[in-house]
Amino acid sequence: MTDKTEKKGRKPTHTVFVETYIQGKSHNVKVGAAWKHSKGGGFNISLNNMVVFENKTKGENPNPQS
Repeated sequence: MTDKTEKKGRKPTHTVFVETYIQGKSHNVKVGAAWKHSKGGGFNISLNNMVVFENKTKGENPNPQS
């Protein structure tokens, strides 16, 4: 990745993908990058173009753009 995910100068140790189906065929879509923690297990993860919506009560529109 060549965007903000490499700001510390360390290249990602992993690439993050999601599996999606388009016209019945499986495709892996790259959605971000991950770096192993320097101490202990785990990862720091950076996701591209992430959208988060607030949970709404029943009857409210969950997507404010529709």
